[in-house]
Amino acid sequence: MLINPNELPLKQAADRCQALLSSKKVLVCSINRLTLAALCLCTPILQSLIGGATTQEEGLGLQIKLNPNLLITSEDLEKGYGIRLVKKVKAHNPKITALIFLG
Repeated sequence: MLINPNELPLKQAADRCQALLSSKKVLVCSINRLTLAALCLCTPILQSLIGGATTQEEGLGLQIKLNPNLLITSEDLEKGYGIRLVKKVKAHNPKITALIFLG
């Protein structure tokens, strides 16, 4: 499949995503550093990024310290699990929006 970031539908989607995230603080957690770096470098996320982690403990610590509005996490982490991280984060910040991706 050819993906051209200059195609109008893709550009519009990226612009909408960036607009939605413009007033948010985003924390990204992933099982490996390569995926973490790739997600963090996505333009819409990068502009709102406040931190990244590869373990459940690091993610929870950053949530407590930085109070993000959005948590994006993989289902598995280097140590721990994304779903457990979401449950613990929700206990500290019930209004946070969480997105778990499978990889």
